[in-house]
Amino acid sequence: MTAIRTICCCGFDVDLRKIWRIFGYQKHSILNREFKNLICGGHDGMQIFATVERLDTETLQWERAPSMIQQRCRFGAATFKGKIYVAGGYDGTSFPKSVEVFDPKDGKWAPVSAMNMRRSRVSLVATNEGLFAVAG
Repeated sequence: MTAIRTICCCGFDVDLRKIWRIFGYQKHSILNREFKNLICGGHDGMQIFATVERLDTETLQWERAPSMIQQRCRFGAATFKGKIYVAGGYDGTSFPKSVEVFDPKDGKWAPVSAMNMRRSRVSLVATNEGLFAVAG
């Protein structure tokens, strides 16, 4: 079996029949739906990012969104009750237990209760009952 590493992120617009690409992002998290194609964190092979970018699907242009508090890659991300949550990952020196939430109403990231253990390559899953950190 051959392992394949993410080198780029691609999207396809069915109506326009166009593909767009983002080069240089690895091990990031992507959120869609009400947050309109956000890419959070990740790394470029040299540094780890806290940055967040949003794709305007009308113009296919990337716009900056408020950065996360902590730089991270290999983290979990999910939307829950209209907010974005990111958890765990790797920050370049350690594997944080920290969790952050972004509230689009005030446009800010804020820390919330940390996970019980450090997790990298974690999946964050939203259900009606809450958020669950799986694996990592």
